[in-house]
Amino acid sequence: MKTATQIMAVSNSPKNIAELQKTAREYTEQQMMNDLKDEMLADSMEDFTGESDNEDVDEIVGAVFDEVGLRATESVTPVPRGTPGGVENLAAAIATSSNSKKEASDIANADDEELLKRFAGLKA
Repeated sequence: MKTATQIMAVSNSPKNIAELQKTAREYTEQQMMNDLKDEMLADSMEDFTGESDNEDVDEIVGAVFDEVGLRATESVTPVPRGTPGGVENLAAAIATSSNSKKEASDIANADDEELLKRFAGLKA
């Protein structure tokens, strides 16, 4: 109990605020330097091994898309760049995209009708 009393007395004693601020500032600077060194080390290891976290993420996302049956590039219509008449090409790309969306909608409606017929057959 005597030791606890001594510790409490020391912790309750007046503190030099300027010294605490200086210590906190130095700690922050050292932490920032350590973060920069860590980032530089990670970058150099990435360059050395030739592996990237982004490549790993792309592989995982691609695997998930394949599993679900999605193709990210199929749904995106490329936009022509740097060609004369770019606006007309863009309009044609949008029209093509609209046509493919309409076709997809027609297919979905046909599937819905088929499912509704099957559902009606189940009720009977």
